[in-house]
Amino acid sequence: MATGISAHEIRRPTAGFGIASVTVAKSLDAGTTLVGLSLFERTEELNPVMRAGFEAVGMFPALVWFSFASVLLVTVVTETGVLLWTRLGRPPRVVRFVGYGIPTVTATVVAAHNGLVIIRCWA
Repeated sequence: MATGISAHEIRRPTAGFGIASVTVAKSLDAGTTLVGLSLFERTEELNPVMRAGFEAVGMFPALVWFSFASVLLVTVVTETGVLLWTRLGRPPRVVRFVGYGIPTVTATVVAAHNGLVIIRCWA
């Protein structure tokens, strides 16, 4: 009767894919935000928390830290959900799909919106 974590539980390829997808999406969001706000004076950050971060530490550091913190938060919440879900004997796929999928889609939509704003300002 073995106890502890199995090799299968350690490898978690879907967790790695989920973390990577959220990281890429948040990076696109932060990158398009940085470009849009840096190049065009008529654009503005609509998120009051981000605006406060910009005022406190500057645009680039705030974007990096908030992006890192959001990916970390998504990962901790999702993997905690996976731990609780698997203790009930259920597969973790659904929790990871929702936990990583919704933030990935949201950040991708925001990045696409930012890109459209940049294109409109450029024209």
